[in-house]
Amino acid sequence: MNKRSVDETALRECFGMHPISSAGPGTILRDIPLLMEAIGPQGVATKSHQGNLPAAMLSDLNARLTHPLEIHVNRALLRDYPNLAGLFLLLRVMGLAVADKGRVRIEPAVQARWEALNPTEQYFALLEAWLLRASGDMLGGGQRFPNFMQLQGNLLFLAHQLSDHWRSFPEDCHIYGMFDGISAWNVQLQTLFGLVEVQPRPLAGRQFPSRAWGMEKARRTPWGGAVAAVVLTFLKVRTTADLMLAEQPPDAGFGYLQPAFQPYFPDWQRRFALAEAPAREGTFVYKASLNPRWHGSTAWHRLAVPHSSTLDELANAVLRAFAFDNDHLYQFRYRDHLGKTRVYNHPFAHEGPDGTEITVGESGLPVKEVLSFRFDFGDDWRFLLRLEQIEPSKGDRQRIVLLESHGKNPRQYPAYD
Repeated sequence: MNKRSVDETALRECFGMHPISSAGPGTILRDIPLLMEAIGPQGVATKSHQGNLPAAMLSDLNARLTHPLEIHVNRALLRDYPNLAGLFLLLRVMGLAVADKGRVRIEPAVQARWEALNPTEQYFALLEAWLLRASGDMLGGGQRFPNFMQLQGNLLFLAHQLSDHWRSFPEDCHIYGMFDGISAWNVQLQTLFGLVEVQPRPLAGRQFPSRAWGMEKARRTPWGGAVAAVVLTFLKVRTTADLMLAEQPPDAGFGYLQPAFQPYFPDWQRRFALAEAPAREGTFVYKASLNPRWHGSTAWHRLAVPHSSTLDELANAVLRAFAFDNDHLYQFRYRDHLGKTRVYNHPFAHEGPDGTEITVGESGLPVKEVLSFRFDFGDDWRFLLRLEQIEPSKGDRQRIVLLESHGKNPRQYPAYD
């Protein structure tokens, strides 16, 4: 029997020993419904700019999970409960949980599509949401993975840093391991999927006792090894270097891994359908100002922008309002309706997509949220464009109109003595 047939036999034996149900692998199919029920269609109030779960409900939620964590932090936030943070990230990137108007709620239509899936389909929808879409920037504190490294980063930890033997990790692994799947929420998700086993770091003897939870040791489960082997084979990856060079398709969505796993799990027939934000029509009213963390100017301008205007046209209008020459590159960055970071660059930049490819009506930016606009990477001007409201269209307005201006514009190129 050749090596490939032996591997194939081992995979089928492992998968045959772990049929997918609410009983396993892992506890994720037990814990996700619990979190959805706690949030509910009416939702819960939140003061978080990221639309995260309110701190007041976290301790009770943690206690209700199959395997609650011991958290040693006063006034803990969502990021301090990495088990809840990982589960909530999945709900957000799948559109099952939405945040708007100061509340987080479960979207009934998406929940109905989710509940129509069988356990195998639900498990792999969650697995793909983790591998392809979940990112720590949704919790605040910066982007954890560049988009092209999302899948690779998770697999580096699971497939190359772990084995079936326990491995020890330093206390600061969750800080400096942000690009290889070792962030605390990411590790917790992998335990919830049954991919890894983890021993937490005891509170006694910690150098940083204020940190809520940390990993001391981890090892890969047989199920995790089988899952990693199938994904690596699908990606045609043999070595760590191959994995780092592998490019995740930009349009890789739910069902991307179905051809790899369906031979072992024929019950995976239906793919989870992601609810894309519908294009909105009307006049988008933005208040454009300079980021006070970077600039001292208090000048601001209010713009009325037709829904058909591109982000590139919006960039031109903002620069005109501030009396800036449009002679440098720019970048837009914002969180869409699913909480995922979107980035659009200047048409002359080397990276896409660019600002000519999307209109403000297609952006998915929630009302009251902010579009970050960075211009001239040398002088580094940082603008904030808050979407104040969407008004009904007035007549046949096709151009961007400056509605109001306050304060004195800063000089784009100040004279230095």
